Amino acid sequence: MRRLAALVGVLAVRMLWLRDLASQSLTPSAPSAVRQTAGQTAGQTAGKSSSRPAAQNPAALQAVMPMLWITVVARLARANKPAELTPQQFWRTIAQRGGWLARKHDGRPGWKTLWRGWHEVALLVKGAGLLNSAEEKRCV
Repeated sequence: MRRLAALVGVLAVRMLWLRDLASQSLTPSAPSAVRQTAGQTAGQTAGKSSSRPAAQNPAALQAVMPMLWITVVARLARANKPAELTPQQFWRTIAQRGGWLARKHDGRPGWKTLWRGWHEVALLVKGAGLLNSAEEKRCV
């Protein structure tokens, strides 16, 4: 039970970071880890993305999530380039995979919906990772 709680705790923290990153623009109320990560990323890129809010900054998402996750979610979101996927698009796609309809007057997605979407995307990421490893073995 402790192992499960440890695993779920780490995933919950990552989901909280992503939620805050997708919904806020680096305000003082954002978690310090998100502010620090997004701030370092914005400072490392050429000056154009430093003026963007974190929710619209693809570099902030890349600092928090693995590239395989970004690539899979970009495919689901029908984005042209995975490197241009923003935290807000990432978060909305996860929520929509969990059943959130994203209508005009719908509130923020609930945690159950987000967990369902996260689980579905995690399975797709696992499959993409297995496919990549199979292709690498075939090429060798």
